[in-house]
Amino acid sequence: MNFGEASQHADNGCMIQRSGWNGKGQFVYRTVGNTVSKDFIPKFASLPESVKAFLLSKGEDVVFNSSLTLYNAQGQMQPGWLPSQGDLTAIDWQIVE
Repeated sequence: MNFGEASQHADNGCMIQRSGWNGKGQFVYRTVGNTVSKDFIPKFASLPESVKAFLLSKGEDVVFNSSLTLYNAQGQMQPGWLPSQGDLTAIDWQIVE
C-alpha cells in the first residue's frame, strides 16, 4: 500500500512499516495527543530544567499533539518521526501483524 493508505491505518491504531526498510523490526505508529497536568511538569525526565522552568512559569497544563513515532532497529523510540521522500512515494507499506 502507499503511505496515505498506511497512514490511515496508523490513525486507527495500527503499527505500519515498509517491507523495503533495511532496519528489520522497525515500525511507525501514531502517538495519541494528550494533556498533562502542570503538576506533573517537574517529573518529566525527558525535559531539560530550562524547559520545565519555562512551562512552570506559564502555569498551564501541557498539551501534546499527535505525532508519528518510529520504533527503530535498535529498539529505541524516535518521536516526531517524519517520512523521507522515498517513504512518501513507496508502495511497499504494510501493517505489522
